[in-house]
Amino acid sequence: MKQLILLAGFILTAAISQAQTPRLVTAFNKLAAENRNHITIKKMNGKWMGHSGETEQQLSIKLNAAGTYLEIKDPGTGGGVTTFQMKIFRNNSGKEFIAYNKSWTDGAMYEGGMSFMDMNGNEASLQYWPDYEESLNFKPGESKEGNEDYFTGEYAYCNIPEAGNTIEVMPGYTAITGGCINEDPKACELKKKLVSKIVLVWSKEQDMFMPK
Repeated sequence: MKQLILLAGFILTAAISQAQTPRLVTAFNKLAAENRNHITIKKMNGKWMGHSGETEQQLSIKLNAAGTYLEIKDPGTGGGVTTFQMKIFRNNSGKEFIAYNKSWTDGAMYEGGMSFMDMNGNEASLQYWPDYEESLNFKPGESKEGNEDYFTGEYAYCNIPEAGNTIEVMPGYTAITGGCINEDPKACELKKKLVSKIVLVWSKEQDMFMPK
């Protein structure tokens, strides 16, 4: 009888602990280790913190009171900062889903990627991202015509703002970004053709994020 009581107490404690864990913390920890830089979010001294399995650093996390937005910045070993963002959205039917952004920058070069998952951490079966057209990268009337060699290594550095129903995309090309850093005047001139930011807004008509 005593063993049954202890077992029941253990199960109850585990259930309470799981219920108290924010859903985004659970979803983040379920990601494949390489997709979260081997970071695990744990509660330390009453505060949620990220622990890097690669550098053994303790990382502060941003988690709003509602538990619907999470952000972690991982400086790694000093070769740039990787930003992880998760936010809970609702589609038109009221079903919740998670937008997940993993982006890296060293202040000069950029990499990024967006994905969507259901509340169990599985890849979302619905498509919430529009078919991205390269023409969105350019200011009105501009294109890469005649300068195709420079427009290589296309990337989309993303940001999910905590407030609102938007996702921000900062487009670029590594050949142009790197060339301008190395003071290539042609690369710097071509960089002016690009928009600095594309704002994708949740569209009730399309039931997905669309360019504003």
